[in-house]
Amino acid sequence: DKVAVVKAMCTFNEDAKEAREGFKTLEKVCGQVVNSSKLKQILLMVLDIGNLMNEGSLDGGVEAFKFESLPKLSQTKSADGKTTVLDYIVETFIKKGARETLLLDSDFPEIQESCRLSFNDLDGAVNTLQKNYQLCKTELNSMKKDQTPKPAKGTQRKKIEGEAADPRKALFAAIQSRGT
Repeated sequence: DKVAVVKAMCTFNEDAKEAREGFKTLEKVCGQVVNSSKLKQILLMVLDIGNLMNEGSLDGGVEAFKFESLPKLSQTKSADGKTTVLDYIVETFIKKGARETLLLDSDFPEIQESCRLSFNDLDGAVNTLQKNYQLCKTELNSMKKDQTPKPAKGTQRKKIEGEAADPRKALFAAIQSRGT
């Protein structure tokens, strides 16, 4: 148990630093996604096309869509069976002279680093840090409890008080009294 405490103490700062860096990367990427004007334009186009395709039905005129529906953009084809909705979106931006809107990589410089992160790994790292913290805290409390002087009994107390003038004798007497 003490070996686990020492190991936790030795690795805690490095493990915490690594987890902190992962969360900072995710925070940066989330900020980049939220603040990307290009992505907003593309998503508005997707919403407009979805509403146009569903005009006259209960699904027409919506103000939002689920992100799970985005892969359907490359699967849903026009009447000719060749052009997908995704193709149409790309062609529309190009015809408008807004090809640069499709180049999202400049809006997400941290995206490559964040792709290597796993939510499960970060969650596991946090759980391990919490577990190790509790382990160390428990061991510290146990050590404090062991260090708290226990009152000596009867004649032993007088003997220890008499030896208090010499710290070495007092320490030796304390060790002897713990042994009994």
